[in-house]
Amino acid sequence: MNMDFLQLLNLNDQDEQSLQIRKAFAPYTPLLDVTGNEILALVVLLNLTLKRDTVKYLLDEKLAKATLKNQKHLDTCVSEVRWLHSHNLKYPDTRVSGQRLIVEAQPMTEGVISSSLFPLMLGWSHNASAVNKAKLFGSSFLWKQRVCNLANLLVEKELEWQKAFQALGMTKRQVYELREQVLQAINENQIPSEVSDFSPQLRFPYEGDYISITPVVSHAVQASLQQHRSQHVGHFADVSHAHPASVGDLSSSLGGHISVLNYPPPVWPSNTSNLHHSRLARVLAGKEVFEIGAIRNKAFLQALDALASSNRQQTRQLRKKSRVVSLRFIRKKLAEWIAPLIEWREVCLENAYSIDDCGIGVLERQLLEVDYDQYPTLISLLNQRLHQQLQRGNTTSKYAYHPQLLTPLKSQLLWLLRSFGKVATPPEVPSSSSQYLYLQGSRVFDANSLANPYLTGVPSLTALWGFAHNFQRRMNKLMSRNLRVKGVGWFIRGYSAKPTSKLPEFSVLKRDDQSIKRPGVITSRYCDLVMDVVLELERNDEEVLLTSADVQFLQAALPSAFAGGCLQPPSLYESKDWCKVYSDRQLLFSTLVRLPRNGCWVCPSKTKLKGFDDIFESCSRDSFEKPAMVGYALLEEPGERYGSIEQPHAFAEPLIGMVNCKSAIEVRLKGEKAFFNDSFWNIYTEKRCILIKKA
Repeated sequence: MNMDFLQLLNLNDQDEQSLQIRKAFAPYTPLLDVTGNEILALVVLLNLTLKRDTVKYLLDEKLAKATLKNQKHLDTCVSEVRWLHSHNLKYPDTRVSGQRLIVEAQPMTEGVISSSLFPLMLGWSHNASAVNKAKLFGSSFLWKQRVCNLANLLVEKELEWQKAFQALGMTKRQVYELREQVLQAINENQIPSEVSDFSPQLRFPYEGDYISITPVVSHAVQASLQQHRSQHVGHFADVSHAHPASVGDLSSSLGGHISVLNYPPPVWPSNTSNLHHSRLARVLAGKEVFEIGAIRNKAFLQALDALASSNRQQTRQLRKKSRVVSLRFIRKKLAEWIAPLIEWREVCLENAYSIDDCGIGVLERQLLEVDYDQYPTLISLLNQRLHQQLQRGNTTSKYAYHPQLLTPLKSQLLWLLRSFGKVATPPEVPSSSSQYLYLQGSRVFDANSLANPYLTGVPSLTALWGFAHNFQRRMNKLMSRNLRVKGVGWFIRGYSAKPTSKLPEFSVLKRDDQSIKRPGVITSRYCDLVMDVVLELERNDEEVLLTSADVQFLQAALPSAFAGGCLQPPSLYESKDWCKVYSDRQLLFSTLVRLPRNGCWVCPSKTKLKGFDDIFESCSRDSFEKPAMVGYALLEEPGERYGSIEQPHAFAEPLIGMVNCKSAIEVRLKGEKAFFNDSFWNIYTEKRCILIKKA
């Protein structure tokens, strides 16, 4: 919510008033509306250019007039206009110097968050000592319902602001000369002619060839994110910068603590090698094997509430819609509730474990031992157990044996029991000519979980596709083939966040004694991963199918990096057959459905974003929905640029989309067709965008 200047002017305490006004003009707070208070706003902006300890009262008009008459001080403020930017090239590496980037709003990309969803807002980054002087012309505010700064308003010859300068002692000629100086400064070198040695570059396929892009952060998007953090909505983490004023005005105003969205994948630790023994230990300790947390989940209880009260909806259409949405979510949570026993059953069958004389209950034993086609006969026992467990909880007891819930809960349980039998049907004949490569249990150390400057959690989908593309190039080179990765599926088995930053190596010469020192630490966030990857391979008609004899070449083609981290295959004592070729979808799917329930498939989501509020709403509604880095939007037409690793080159901003993290049990229940249709990613180039989306 944007603030009104009059509300701040009505504060009685001068110290408190100055503090609140200073915050109101900072880029991390909602924009201040100064319409009708142009003179007072100019007084504040002039006084903000001075050191804080020299300004007792920000509305001191006498001090502002003296500051405006100080020509040397004013010239310094004007000179900082040439370092205003729409996208910050110095974030996060302040070694980038002598460059700034101002681009107009780009065409909107449907369903993802980019700067095109926000009004154009300029930030500043240059010499740290000039951070205060940049506030005169660089501070953003609302004026006549649009986002402005003083530099823009002078260039546009707005009469009210010309009069404000005159009211503080300037003549018309002086205002005109000031405008010309600002106009010259703001139009100077808006787009760099070369790529800095310290700017990152990425290579992507583009229009039949390769293009290099330099990712840059949007000031408008980053400022909006900080404003949402101040409203205490969503989940955030801090990324700290040691020299905040060198990074820019936004970082300086926050003391170097930049907020980023923090939505890690829903993966928890699990020792699957001892799963059978851990389940037995729970039974011997008198604990439940069912996942109690799934039916005590807040969202599950809200779905039960909605189902119980669906008859209160005003129209039949609303009642039907509410009921369908609730039933789908309830079914998903009930599947999670049963999942530990299904997982235990698979382990027992695979390893021929015995569960005799361990004190296990009748229902649990039957779920572990009877054939899947006999599962529907267990509906009465399972339904009774569900209501008993609901009855024991303080928050769930009112839903046990609820007359409006008895039939729908039983029908959902019956659907689940029947579905397990359908999934377990073994394949008989090959059902597809497509080939799939299954890479199991790869470990990644120090992967970059800060997918872009706005987001930490799920590693970037561009990194996933880059891994697949690198594998394709290495595979074709080793085997003299012409195979293409048509789609890539991604299952995260293990995820461990690492809050520490990497210490850079000694690579910079000291000026005094020519010894070598480390450069400054660039703060980021990292994670360790254990993951499975499924690659869908496309071949020409004349290409022969891959066979088990090709596995050694495929293993050798595995890249050694993923998302900036070190990638390693499983050790020999963990698995020797970690790379397998499948020509049969059913056979592959029957393997994938047995993946551990503590992991998740990272799948395309149907959620379309129009702002950060959509992220918060979607994630609160479904904890398996997560924001992720899904590609880049080019900020200019690609062209030649000195220092680029490829020609053409373009500056680009990251795009945020949504992914749906599906549990193994959910994938199993939805079936083979849904998995292969909805779980794979591919790269698309459209309307100056590079997007990773549903294959």
